Amino acid sequence: MICGVNRVRTAEPAWILQRADQRVDEWPGIGTNPILTEHAEKQWAWMAELLEEVQWPDSYRKESKLVLAPKLAAACAATKARGHEYYKGRLS
Repeated sequence: MICGVNRVRTAEPAWILQRADQRVDEWPGIGTNPILTEHAEKQWAWMAELLEEVQWPDSYRKESKLVLAPKLAAACAATKARGHEYYKGRLS
């Protein structure tokens, strides 16, 4: 998965998280992307907490300060407006 994501062209670098035994720096195509190595279990768990919330796309839209296409920005904003009830039974 990360190999494919790394090939997406973005204006900003993709931050890559790895376990201590992975050696992502040796993978082809990694380039100059920052690699954060996990030396303690769940060291980077704080980064994933927001992804459990259904409205994370809206938070990302606001906090990243990226310029999104109008339709994508509206779709991200809709996740907050809909709230948790809208997604019950729709997410696995």
